[in-house]
Amino acid sequence: MNYILFIGSLILGSLFKSYDEIVDNNLKINKEYIIILQISIIILSFYLYFKDTLFMIICIMAYYCAYIYDIILLNNKVINTTQLAMNNSFWHFYAILLIPMIIYNYTKIIQIKINNIKIYTFLIYITIGFFLCLFEAYLFPEENSSAKILTRIIYLVLYIILLLITSYFKIYFYRCIPLLLSFWLGYFATSVIFKQYIIPDSNINISGTLTYIWKKLKSKKLQQKLKQNRDKNKDKNKKKI
Repeated sequence: MNYILFIGSLILGSLFKSYDEIVDNNLKINKEYIIILQISIIILSFYLYFKDTLFMIICIMAYYCAYIYDIILLNNKVINTTQLAMNNSFWHFYAILLIPMIIYNYTKIIQIKINNIKIYTFLIYITIGFFLCLFEAYLFPEENSSAKILTRIIYLVLYIILLLITSYFKIYFYRCIPLLLSFWLGYFATSVIFKQYIIPDSNINISGTLTYIWKKLKSKKLQQKLKQNRDKNKDKNKKKI
């Protein structure tokens, strides 16, 4: 197993989300750092795309799907033009760069050997991933909210579990699946960090919200236990009568 690829994918997800957060929140960052970040995204993504053709295919599909999500949500008036995900000149430039990448790797694409078991898990992952992204984009079009960030924390935990599963049952999965899971781990983790610690005047308190939810869950469990004890006592009293 090539751990460099998985680490690279994790970093790429983090770089993608870092740039996205900087743009969406108009963070004041030196132009030199922005250029370095953009170049890093291009170099690292192209390195990973050359190393794993299926990873390249699904990443490119997901990237262009983001434009489709924008069109769907905009036409249904879920978002306005200021809330578009692909609303930056760099993202458009990156989308254009992907076209020669596809053409160059055309021969690799048509030579991919299809494994019956792996293709099913591949299609299942693609389908679930597509609807999860659409689900989040539809329900939480706003840039910052506690509900949205809590959803991303749930996704983060879910993707960690999926990564462990794919690592353990690796004979049933193409290498691109754990690579994609690593990408999303970097993406969601960076999103949580930005919302909690980096975005100025952020009204999202993740730790406080999670603590509140945990206390509520504990309170419900305690109430259930008390109710069970009351029911037991009632049953005992009935038997005595």
